Amino acid sequence: MFSLLIKKFRDSHNLSQEDLAQILISFNGRDSIDVTTISRWERGINTPSVANQLYTLRKLSIDFTLSSIASNYPPHRLINLLKPRFSRFSALSDKPYRKLAPSFTYTESDDLENFLMDDDLVKFSETMFAIEGETEAFWHSLPKTTFDHVRVFRFFKGSNLVGHLAYVVMNTIDIITLLEKLYKTEFSSDFAPEVDGKTLICFSGYASDLAIYMFFTKVVVRQLADNHRIDWLIGHSFINEDWQIHKKLGAKLIYQGDNLEEGGVKVGKQRVRFVVFNSSVPTLLASPLGVLCEQDLDKKYCKIIELSQD
Repeated sequence: MFSLLIKKFRDSHNLSQEDLAQILISFNGRDSIDVTTISRWERGINTPSVANQLYTLRKLSIDFTLSSIASNYPPHRLINLLKPRFSRFSALSDKPYRKLAPSFTYTESDDLENFLMDDDLVKFSETMFAIEGETEAFWHSLPKTTFDHVRVFRFFKGSNLVGHLAYVVMNTIDIITLLEKLYKTEFSSDFAPEVDGKTLICFSGYASDLAIYMFFTKVVVRQLADNHRIDWLIGHSFINEDWQIHKKLGAKLIYQGDNLEEGGVKVGKQRVRFVVFNSSVPTLLASPLGVLCEQDLDKKYCKIIELSQD
């Protein structure tokens, strides 16, 4: 499929193989792509890694289905990857989910003020980002920033709030500016060479339930898959299991909090208060996480998750 898509793109744009090689070099600055590389791709002799295929197709704005490119991971691989997030809580382990099959509703908003006016969500996010003392300046700067996409979800079991997710898509260079203002350190090198595109940053997220965790992970992954301009996902956590999952998916640590004697997040032999990390979108989509785009695996662990009609 990759070879056909590349050949079709080149022909439809009346490009020589040399022309296409130069375009691809301009994206990442690498000079390892040449006429021979393009020729071998088009003839199916050589094929880049799945992550590099996705990177190339997204940069060229070529339409494709993720299942036609990414590996067809069996669903249980993803489920086994995500379940450890809840493994330390016996009440949230796999077995009760199959028996109880709870039902959930959710609300959805595209208004950032919907998040900023909710003290509980903001306080939770402050804990995740460890921004006490910087709170007012940080949150007040957000409405002045231009966002491409905003989503705020709240999940309910009956009338009880049992989960939430708040994320935005914005210019990567603006994200770097926000992070540098917040943590007083340089971040540009962590996003090189993809600093001119977009980044999805999760400001706040919590799931009391594996089904909700899988549902809102699917929401984010679909956004990443659909928007080819998003190069990075930024996440943060003070929960060790979260970081271990993202690390297995190829995330890179870009900032860590103060050292702790116990608890917190394990980084090497240390324990730290929290971590901030970024993930390359092609790498994420090439992982088992990519299967979430086209499967409703959350339904294995609940009766239904539906949009509230209230």
